[in-house]
Parts: sequence; structure tokens; C-alpha cells
Amino acid sequence: NTNKDWTSFVLTENASDAIGILNNSASYNKMSVEYKYELMPNRSWRCQVYLQDHCLAEGFGTKKTSKHAAAEEALKILQKMQSNIASLKVTQVQKVGCSSRGSGRKKDLKDLVIYENSSNPVCTLNDTAQFNKMTVEYIFERMTGMRWKCKVMLEDEFIAEAVGVKKSVKHEAAEEAVKILKKTQPTVVNNLKKGTVEDVISRNEIRGRSAEEAFKQKIKEDNIGNQILRKMGWTGGGLGKDGEGIREPISVKEQFKREGLGLDVERVNRIAKRDIEEIIRNYARSDSHIDLTFSRELTMDERKQIHQIAQKYGLKSKSHGQGHNRYLVVSRKRRKEDLLDQLKQEGQVGHYELIMPQAN
Repeated sequence: NTNKDWTSFVLTENASDAIGILNNSASYNKMSVEYKYELMPNRSWRCQVYLQDHCLAEGFGTKKTSKHAAAEEALKILQKMQSNIASLKVTQVQKVGCSSRGSGRKKDLKDLVIYENSSNPVCTLNDTAQFNKMTVEYIFERMTGMRWKCKVMLEDEFIAEAVGVKKSVKHEAAEEAVKILKKTQPTVVNNLKKGTVEDVISRNEIRGRSAEEAFKQKIKEDNIGNQILRKMGWTGGGLGKDGEGIREPISVKEQFKREGLGLDVERVNRIAKRDIEEIIRNYARSDSHIDLTFSRELTMDERKQIHQIAQKYGLKSKSHGQGHNRYLVVSRKRRKEDLLDQLKQEGQVGHYELIMPQAN
């Protein structure tokens, strides 16, 4: 990569000699290292090392020994430069969550509740910060070569740290932080992603619940239409002089105009918006603490409708899984304190479970 500056070169000391270290480091940094030879008047050779077209060092001797001498000199220069960079303590900071700074009141970590929604410790820390309305910071400090230190800070308080390659050091520091926090703080575990999803609402059940609701709303004796008909002499059964008419009121059904053979089956099987809304509205008005989990067989458009209807009734909705395994969960918006109180009383609320600290 010709756009990279040679001064950003990072050494990876994973070879036995200077040439191997330079070549492996060049591959890691995606930079170019070149060796250029020149025959001197005294019949010796000069070898120059170029890093990103910058002449870094040179060595003299035979054609073979001059290359080793030049590589060793280049390695010394890079090691010195890298130790200077390390002494400057190059740091990077990543922040997640909402900070309490500026509010005049710092949040106390003794009230922290760990929220575990995943087996990934970084996700657990990030979800915990958002659940508690706190800030988690990952502070990276370059040590030497490929070694980095990552510190985990919660509300400006140090929790844990790890040293390793940058690719994995954040995960290792987060894992250590979660382990430390679990010793003193309660954990709310969301078991939704663990194992198979049970008690899902299928396409047929959505229609079934809607039909059941319609049956409950049949014309009863206290209905004004029922009373008018009885005053006109109707005693029940079919309408008409001889009772040959219909017995039940006409139910509203979706009809696709002029469609018979060759009808798009997927369109016929589509769930009506009113069927979905009936279920969500009843859930919003109920006292149920169990989340609504809709089946994987629903289409993307149907899930979109559920998201919109849930928002309309002040509920949360979130899709889980990928592709054909994607399903949707509708739940109540719970305050941390309310959920904790319920969990302390009942032990489990819907998909949520409370685990107390592992050590005193």
C-alpha cells in the first residue's frame, strides 16, 4: 500500500533473524520492503533497505552478508523508533452508553445490575451500560510491537484490564470485567436466545385468536338489533317467515376480486392487519408479563406491521435471528427497578431470570 507512511510501521518479532522479522512485519503492515545492491570500487557490495521507498539503512560486505548487515541496522532503527512511540503512550478510547456527566450526579456502581443478553462479554458490558444508563469505556494503550493494553472503565471507575494483540485484547478485558462484576452485582439474564423458542404465536393461531374474538362478539340478547328483531316477532333461529334465513350475522372476510385458479397462495395466506392488532391491543391492555413471540413463518412485511402496531401501543419490539430463522418478540417497556422488584418476588418473569452475586 503506497499510501501508508513508513513511520507507522509496527514490528512483529516472530522470526529468528533480522531479515525474517522485517519481511514478516512488512506483510503484517501491508507495506513494501526492498533490498537494493550496488557493487563498490573495492569489489565489496553495499545493500540498502527501503521501507515504503524510504531508504532506512545500509550494510557492507559480500552480497549475502551486506543484506544481513543492512537488515540488522534497519531493525535497530525501527526498534528505537517504536520504543519512542511506546513511551508517548498512544491511546485510543471507545465509549458506549449514556454518560451521567453534566447532570451533577455521578451514578454509584453499587446499584449496577448486569444485563446478560449474549454470551459475548463485550455485548454484555455494552448492554449493561445502556440498561443502567451508564457509560462504559475501553481505553487502548499501545505497548511494544503488536502488544496492546485494554482497560475497562465504568462511570470513570477502573474495573479490569488485559494485555494482548489488539484484535482480541478488548474481548479478554471485557471477559475479566464481567467476571469481576458478577462477584458483587446481581445479573438479569435474558434467556430468549438460549435454546429453541417455545410458545410462539403461529400464523394459524393469529387467525384463530381473531376468530375466537369475533365469536365472543356475536349478537347477544342485550344487543339493540336483537331487541328490535324480537319486538317484530323473531324468537331466534333463522330469519324470515318460516325461519329459512341466516342464523348468524354476516362475518367480514377478506375477498380478492375475480381470483380463482392460479391465485397467489402466499397472498391468500397473508395475515390481516386487524388480526395482528387485535392480539397486540389485548396484550397491551392485559397484566401479562410474558412476552409475545411471533413465529418464524411470518414474512418481512408482516413483521414490519407488528413493529408499527407495537409502537402504536407503547410496546417494545425486536427481531432476532437471521434469514428464515428470524422471529419477532413484543414486550412491555420495563424500568430496571420494576423488573428487578418482580424478579426478586417471582424469580423469573417471562424470558428474564435473576442470578444473585456469585460471591459475598
